[in-house]
Amino acid sequence: MDKNIYSLVTEFRRAIECAKNEGEFKESQILNRFPNGCCGIVSSLLAKYLFENGIYSSEISGTYRSMNSEEIQSHMWLILEDNTIIDITGDQFKNNPTFLCYSKKVYVGLMDQFHELFEDTRVYPYDDFTEGADKINIQNMKFYKIILGYIQN
Repeated sequence: MDKNIYSLVTEFRRAIECAKNEGEFKESQILNRFPNGCCGIVSSLLAKYLFENGIYSSEISGTYRSMNSEEIQSHMWLILEDNTIIDITGDQFKNNPTFLCYSKKVYVGLMDQFHELFEDTRVYPYDDFTEGADKINIQNMKFYKIILGYIQN
């Protein structure tokens, strides 16, 4: 594992936690629940941060389906060109035995049992979703700048 990548990812996760604890995301129904239910936006913001630090990643979206057709769960994480997985929201499943009570706040490594639970994976190449003039892009850029403000330089 690349220690520089792990350090960057851990730093980003810590910055989100600090911003959340300071109430920076109270206007966001999504980020205010971090890490629960925000794997998509967080993966996109982390991809931007890694890209700005010279690391290219893609986003992966996967779906878990149980025997009960009504039990469906999606999850998103990043993957590097060497198939290294980066996930900073997997711990949202820490109280759920179906998802192995996965409690890793920061995961940087190869495919593991938790990520194998998600099928029908789709890969989305890096796309900076903070650029553009529509309301969502502007809001995402605002959140990204807030997170950057909590990163120690």
